[in-house]
Amino acid sequence: MALLSDVTGIGNIGLAGIPTVILGTSVTIGGTLAVTGAAVFSSDSSVTRSDAGVVDFAVTNSAATGSANARVRAYVSGASGGDPSIGVGITGVQDYFWSIDNSDSDTLHLLSNGGSILSFTSAGAAAFTGAVATGALTAAGEQSTTILKVSATGGNDALSFTALTAGSGGVMAALNDGLADYEPMRLIGETVQLDYRNGVGTSTAGLILSSAGKVTVVAGPLNIATTATPASAAATGVTGDIAWDASYVYVCTATNTWKRSSIATW
Repeated sequence: MALLSDVTGIGNIGLAGIPTVILGTSVTIGGTLAVTGAAVFSSDSSVTRSDAGVVDFAVTNSAATGSANARVRAYVSGASGGDPSIGVGITGVQDYFWSIDNSDSDTLHLLSNGGSILSFTSAGAAAFTGAVATGALTAAGEQSTTILKVSATGGNDALSFTALTAGSGGVMAALNDGLADYEPMRLIGETVQLDYRNGVGTSTAGLILSSAGKVTVVAGPLNIATTATPASAAATGVTGDIAWDASYVYVCTATNTWKRSSIATW
C-alpha cells in the first residue's frame, strides 16, 4: 500500500506493482499518473486544468480481446448508503446527472439541476417529468403487439398531439397497418377531420366533426350495416336513433317515441 499526500510531480509518476494507492489531501501531477492496481481517494478529489486546454479523464483498456472492458463506475455501500451519480455540467449554469435514488427502490434518474426529468425503474418502466415535445418518437415491434401506449393517471388512456408550428395541414395522427391505405385524423382549427386514402396516394376528407358537434359524412353515403326494427312506436330508444329494415326507415323523435317512413324501389 502506498499513501500519496501533499505530493507535487512535474513529470510522470508510475506506481506499478503496488496493490493499492491512497491519494490523500493534495497530489499535483504535471504529467501522467499510472496506477497498475487500485487508487483510493480519501477525500473529495477532482481533475482541474486552469488554462484553455482540455481536461481528459480517460479509462482505457488497451488489450484487444473480447473480455477487455473499460468502465467508469460510481458506487455507494449498500442500501443504507447515499445516491451514486455520474454527471456533466457548466459551472453555475446547468448540470445533468445520472443518479440512482437509493431511497426510491433503486430508481435511475436523469437529473437537471437537481430535479428529475426522466426516470427508469429496475423493471424498465420509464417516466418523463415534463412534456416530450421535440423530435420524433418511433416505436417498433412485432405485428399484433402493442408498441406504443400512453396512459393518463386518471384511468383513461390518452395520446396527445400538439402542433409546434401553425399550418394548413393541422395536427395529424396517422394510422397505418403497413399493408392497406391509412386514415389520418387531423385537427384543423376546432374541427376534427378523418381522412382516407383515395387509392391514388392522396388523402381525402371522409368524416368531419365540427366544434358544434355536427357530423358531416363527406365521402359516400352513410352506411348503417345492420337492420333493426323497433318492436313498436313506444319501443326503447333515444332521440336521434335511426334504424331500418326492408320496408321502413325508423327515427326516434323523442325518448321511446318512434316514427317511420315506408321505402320502395323506383
